[in-house]
Amino acid sequence: MASSIKVDIDGSIGSAKLKAFDSAVGDMQPVFDIVGNKLLNRIRLCFKLGVDPWGSPWQAIKWRAPSVKQASGKYGGTWDKRKKDGSLDYTDNGRKQMQSNASGKPGQPLRDTGRLQRSISALADGNGVTIGTNLVQARLQQFGGTIVPKRAKVLAFPGPDGEMIFTKKVTIKARPYLPLRRGTPPAVDLPPSWSLLVTQAIKQHIKSAVDAVV
Repeated sequence: MASSIKVDIDGSIGSAKLKAFDSAVGDMQPVFDIVGNKLLNRIRLCFKLGVDPWGSPWQAIKWRAPSVKQASGKYGGTWDKRKKDGSLDYTDNGRKQMQSNASGKPGQPLRDTGRLQRSISALADGNGVTIGTNLVQARLQQFGGTIVPKRAKVLAFPGPDGEMIFTKKVTIKARPYLPLRRGTPPAVDLPPSWSLLVTQAIKQHIKSAVDAVV
């Protein structure tokens, strides 16, 4: 992300411009706030278009599990609610999802509830900007992986038509939404257009400070 900044200095105001330059470089949090917002907008666009930061489409979903009404215990805890005949009691959205599954149009990846997208935030300081989410499932969606039961012998969840599925493992496809490559630790890999947004914002921050000196 190498770049350069051109600053024109006149002898009579050169000292003031240099001080403005030093001040702008010494207080980078305002520009990192701007950078954070720009990158968040790019990430939101990934969710909208169903692509990763580098432009590759996410793996399509074959179906989405329908939502089930939840029952609450007297002393806390929740579980799937059932009707008198023992069948699961699906929500209105759950029944609509079963219809969508049957039609072959189950919806867009990672856009079921929108919770993951809403959880992504940016935090800037004088040294840079950190973008991420605190959801436990976020890493699995970013890099993919396999889910296996921790206590029970099998996993159980509603299938595309509402019937329960029992399996020993579920494989989740990687659908990157952050500009991170797999590794230990994961490596930041900004696409060229994203890098350009960052460098332009930094250059404008410094240039505006220097140009303000007349």
